[in-house]
Amino acid sequence: MPLLSPSDTAFAEHWHALDSAEVLRRCGTDPAVGLSADLAAQRLVERGANALPEPPPRPLWRTFLRQFKSPLIYILFAAAALTGESVPVSKSVQGVPQAAGLTEQAEEPRTPLELRLEQFGRALVGAALGLFVLVVLLGLWRALPLPEVLMVAISQMVSMVPEGLPVAMTIALAVGMQRMAGRGAIIRRLSAVETLGSTTVICSDKTGTLTRNEMTVTRLWLPPQATGAARTLEVEGTGYAPQGRLLEAGQPAHAVDAALRPVLEAAVLCNDAELLAPEDERSGWTVLGDPTEGALLVLAAKAGLDPAALRRQAPRLAELPFDSDNKLMATCHGSGDVWVKGAPEAVLRLCARNDARMSAQAREQAREMAREMAQEMAEWMAGQALRVLAVAEVPGAALDAQTGFDALAGRARLLGLIGQIDPPREEVKLAVAECRRAGIRPVMVTGDHKLTGLAIARELGIAREGDQAVDGPELERMGEAELRDALPGIAVFARVQPAQKLRIVGALQARGEVVAMTGDGVNDAPALARADVGVAMGITGTEVAKSAAKIVVTDDNFATIVGAVQQGRVVYGNLKKVILYLFATSMAEVLVLLLALALALALLGGFPLPLVLLASAVLWVEDLRKLWVRRGLVPRTPAAA
Repeated sequence: MPLLSPSDTAFAEHWHALDSAEVLRRCGTDPAVGLSADLAAQRLVERGANALPEPPPRPLWRTFLRQFKSPLIYILFAAAALTGESVPVSKSVQGVPQAAGLTEQAEEPRTPLELRLEQFGRALVGAALGLFVLVVLLGLWRALPLPEVLMVAISQMVSMVPEGLPVAMTIALAVGMQRMAGRGAIIRRLSAVETLGSTTVICSDKTGTLTRNEMTVTRLWLPPQATGAARTLEVEGTGYAPQGRLLEAGQPAHAVDAALRPVLEAAVLCNDAELLAPEDERSGWTVLGDPTEGALLVLAAKAGLDPAALRRQAPRLAELPFDSDNKLMATCHGSGDVWVKGAPEAVLRLCARNDARMSAQAREQAREMAREMAQEMAEWMAGQALRVLAVAEVPGAALDAQTGFDALAGRARLLGLIGQIDPPREEVKLAVAECRRAGIRPVMVTGDHKLTGLAIARELGIAREGDQAVDGPELERMGEAELRDALPGIAVFARVQPAQKLRIVGALQARGEVVAMTGDGVNDAPALARADVGVAMGITGTEVAKSAAKIVVTDDNFATIVGAVQQGRVVYGNLKKVILYLFATSMAEVLVLLLALALALALLGGFPLPLVLLASAVLWVEDLRKLWVRRGLVPRTPAAA
């Protein structure tokens, strides 16, 4: 067989459904010795590096041209040209690069402050030109020498331009970035610091961000058997330590139970996580892999099963990995059975249709009744803030990557429901309250059932009286106008697809909101890039998500995001003070000159008096003004601000 790579079409279509031994065989790799240096070098030449493609570097000519984006720069250029002497004079042109400093970071979409500054700059250009004309006319009316009038008019026009503002903004943003990094928020794009200060909506994932991502199974539900009723079991213990009992009506239940055993086997075999014992007395039990799957292994261990031994007895032959679209996972083992786990509504769809084996009407009715009972129980458990998984068995089936889960429709037998609790982070409730006080609306975006999300949202204060939860199918049926109108009353988006996150961001922005969106997966990248502030998770986030985001939160904590927003508002407040300070001092100089000219005309009949502000005096005041901005006004702390 020729050597295949995962990039080959024939291989890529179904590589995920192969077991590891088959993948190694097709790739021509010996797991015992790995690749030799020569073979590794050869494959590197043939296949390329195992790395994400890097964006092309920004051309130098584009960087240079972006320096001239601000309209204020042209006033400074005009001033430099009009003040040229016939004899060369040593002169500083520091203001030109300072005015262009801010535009070096304009590669990203413009922030709210940048949009306001653009409007302010255009208005200031018009005012500066008007001032120039007015000073020249008044000076000529007073019969002052034209060169002197031009010098003063130009200096006054330049004084109106806050050329120190770009440097002040850069310093303020850099200081804010440094402070945020100390609090666990790594800023990847400097402009995000200011945008955080304008944020009005934070769309946050639930698991790991609002909650601790430490799953614990607390409840089991077993459907009615042929001669019995449905059963409910409680599970003792917390965390990943396999300590606790399974109780049914207060009595212990064990893995030998005929109805319980298949549920536990499915939980162990249709699972990619590993439960790791403590390395020493000071460490505890840990999970390698997804916490939701790790909690299933803990459940089996509490019931008396050995997950590692069970996996050795029934090795995996094939699998259909978890699909965020189908919300299902399936594995096939040496026993000849297929185990399925996933969202209850997705698993129940596989159990919904009747097949040829169901010839007896009574059996059909019993099965349909069990399905309805399972749906009701799943919704009840979700309303108790539990993440609910359903497990099912498909006897004598095989997995085909081409047909996927469609081949299992109507053949699955529901084994039970598993409810897990993921406790909210203690600090998040306080952070949500701070958001509310600051006028920021938190919104939960989760892959869980909408009742689970709504219960957690109410506990944290994200959902208030009258707020509702909308799931993916409901969102799909809503038109754009309907969605925009309904957004103020939606606190939870549940069972949403990655593409729907992008739609949510767009709808919020269409309402004029400044949106921060969290994400960790590869498919979250478009929404992170579209959001005003994309926030990637540092622990669970993929490199693709981090590359698309403007901020990376090192601890995956919602409270850290809120802290970053708070610091962003401090920076935003500092910038507004800088603008007010620069504009106020500029206007003071202009008013002094205009008042002197006006008084001379009114009181002295236009008698030519010396100008009260010479060009050198104006420029000297400008230097002092920039010094105070840099040293005293920008690096203000939240307490000082």
